[in-house]
Amino acid sequence: MTGKGTNLQDAVLIMKTLWVGSNFVTSGATPWRGVRTKRYTYARKSDTKTPWMLFDNEKDPYQYHNLVNDMNYANLVKKLDDKTNELLVKAGDPEDPYFFIKHINDEREKLGLPDRNLDPIYIEPGSGFKKYLSN
Repeated sequence: MTGKGTNLQDAVLIMKTLWVGSNFVTSGATPWRGVRTKRYTYARKSDTKTPWMLFDNEKDPYQYHNLVNDMNYANLVKKLDDKTNELLVKAGDPEDPYFFIKHINDEREKLGLPDRNLDPIYIEPGSGFKKYLSN
């Protein structure tokens, strides 16, 4: 390596796409999208598109101090939000918090599986949806 340059991208897209998970404090109660750069981690809530968190990974590697509302970082928040938009377009992600839920429900309906939220049924532990899938 010569150290004169790299073709690596400067940021990667990070996300949580569904309202699932038990640890809403660290992973968020709603879907979110953001970017991770070498130095910063930024995320916004997908339902409101509002900035949610910004961490300086060099000064705060354990991400204890959220800088998103610190006016000294307002320009950086805007820059990382724009980068999030750019990477979402490249990924073809509509950032619609209902996008994946719609697709899951469409597939469930196509297979004739019950909606466990509207029509709760008892499933034997360990059996999953076996009785609905065997034809």
